[in-house]
Amino acid sequence: MPMVCTWFQRICLNACYQALRRRRSAASLEQAARLEQLWRDPGYTVDPEHVVLALEDQRRLRDAMAHLSAEQRTAVVLHDLNGFKAREIAANTGISLPTVKSHLRRGRQALVSLLAGVAE
Repeated sequence: MPMVCTWFQRICLNACYQALRRRRSAASLEQAARLEQLWRDPGYTVDPEHVVLALEDQRRLRDAMAHLSAEQRTAVVLHDLNGFKAREIAANTGISLPTVKSHLRRGRQALVSLLAGVAE
């Protein structure tokens, strides 16, 4: 029986990964279409100052995310970026719901502190 459970759990996990890939693909296609439409608009301009600020924010966020534990990063990315509910994350990763909620809360707290420059 344990072998069947492990096998079934792996099938479910692979199905979740596949759904994530499909969701990301659809979102990236939509984003590419929006960007293409913007660039075709003759009145569209890009302010270099905004680009530099956005790149700086992106770098700061990436650096802050790197300081999180793997469990915290996984919980934050799946919940806040991919829209999964804590219960879904728990079911897909095999981690208990209270632990997922703890990783999510602590990850968010760490991100806020790191981005505010408090915990550098």
